[in-house]
Amino acid sequence: MDIEIIVIVLPIWVVAEVVIVCWMFKAKPDKHLHIKYSRKIILLSQLPFGIKWKKNVHSDDLNKMVTYQHRIIIWYLSVIIPFILFYIYLYFD
Repeated sequence: MDIEIIVIVLPIWVVAEVVIVCWMFKAKPDKHLHIKYSRKIILLSQLPFGIKWKKNVHSDDLNKMVTYQHRIIIWYLSVIIPFILFYIYLYFD
């Protein structure tokens, strides 16, 4: 394995992850939503493909929670895809 690739790519990936996590937390639902809705609804809204919780959320709050859910999905993908690519790189090297 080329150590130069790791030395170059790893810091870029770490910085990208920090930026994505900061961006994700900017869309985090406010404290009043945690008080307004049950813990189950808040946790279900953070799952990538959950949709049943949307029926129990008021339409004014739905946009904020869906935005946060979409950003969580982007963060999941930004973590998983590099590991898969790294595994493929090691397998075919």
